[in-house]
Amino acid sequence: MTGPEALPDNPGEVFADSAYRGNHFCDAVRAKGGIARIVATGMWGRDEQETLRKLKEWNQPIHRVRGRIEKIFGTWKRCYGLRRMRWRGLAKAAVQVHLTAIAYNLKRTMNILAALA
Repeated sequence: MTGPEALPDNPGEVFADSAYRGNHFCDAVRAKGGIARIVATGMWGRDEQETLRKLKEWNQPIHRVRGRIEKIFGTWKRCYGLRRMRWRGLAKAAVQVHLTAIAYNLKRTMNILAALA
């Protein structure tokens, strides 16, 4: 399942990159009761400085949230072998992602506990 039908009911804020910009995705998020927070790549305006300020003001909170999430995905790809799926099929791929998440969380927990000691 991909696209708008993959959205849960009442998703809250949905953060996405500019590839999801457009009415199809935004309307689907609104129809499920959510708010689309999608990165803007450009804006129109007469005053260039004012337009750039508005663009930065819109993107800053989105980048803050997405940066935290993308960092984890990058670690999974770099350190836990998620550049490729080991098994075929959606169910088996989901198992691999869940096992990776468990391993990541265990290692992170151990690092946090070691720092506190």
